[in-house]
Amino acid sequence: MLFRSGADSAVERFEIARNLKEVRMQVNRIVNLETAALNKSVDAAKRQLADIKILLDKKIPVNKRLREAMTLRLENPSCTMRELAEKISISKPGLLYRFKMIHRLANKTRRLSARG
Repeated sequence: MLFRSGADSAVERFEIARNLKEVRMQVNRIVNLETAALNKSVDAAKRQLADIKILLDKKIPVNKRLREAMTLRLENPSCTMRELAEKISISKPGLLYRFKMIHRLANKTRRLSARG
């Protein structure tokens, strides 16, 4: 029959506690990463919606591709860029470029509006 010494049992308890701590830290990192990604998506969507609002309010003419991106965002305010890109079958970088152009146009419109 095998008997365990107190030291063996203390080492086992220590290892269990260490493993639990490591798992908790790993779960925390994953949750923090996902939260940060979600916040980034929400912030981007807010900026895009604000840019779109400016262009629509000022009745700024945009080409078909930009109009398509604007409509897509308005109809899907909570979607990520990847989800939006999949909906219209273009690449995520291609859609990001369209929103970058929308942002530039909106900023130009803001500057012109601020002048007079």
